[in-house]
Amino acid sequence: MRVAEVEDIDAGLQAVVREFQDGQPDRQILANISVTRKVRCDLGRVQQVASNLIGNALKHGAPQGQVKVSAQAEHSDLVINVWNSGEPIPPENIDKICEPFWRESSTGHREGLGLGLYICSQIARAHGGTLSVTPSQESGTRTARLPLDADHLDQDSGQSGSH
Repeated sequence: MRVAEVEDIDAGLQAVVREFQDGQPDRQILANISVTRKVRCDLGRVQQVASNLIGNALKHGAPQGQVKVSAQAEHSDLVINVWNSGEPIPPENIDKICEPFWRESSTGHREGLGLGLYICSQIARAHGGTLSVTPSQESGTRTARLPLDADHLDQDSGQSGSH
């Protein structure tokens, strides 16, 4: 990982949202990104988490439904939430969705390797954080929570992020 003090993580996260919006102009992605402080992290990896979460929300949410993305500082954490409308993840699958090579099959199509949320969870863990899922129609949310001051991370440590 390449850990550094990121002055404006908002710009990095907005760039991810803009890339999806440019690529899928028919979809509505609402972003509320307002971290307003420095974050010690690997910006590229945090952008990868946001990208995977937004991509999943677009792919597995209601085809015409909105996707909402928020990021803010809460207490000592950077919190990234991605919400989509549509059918919630069945409760029996919640514990499986972050496992490698597991894919939700209720959508009728099985694209990809099933590594996206696993990678997100590993990146969150490498930063000392967590990835969680709230499975409900009202709040179909994936949340990445990363410490703002990841003092335990060595700058430019060369770690791959997997353990």
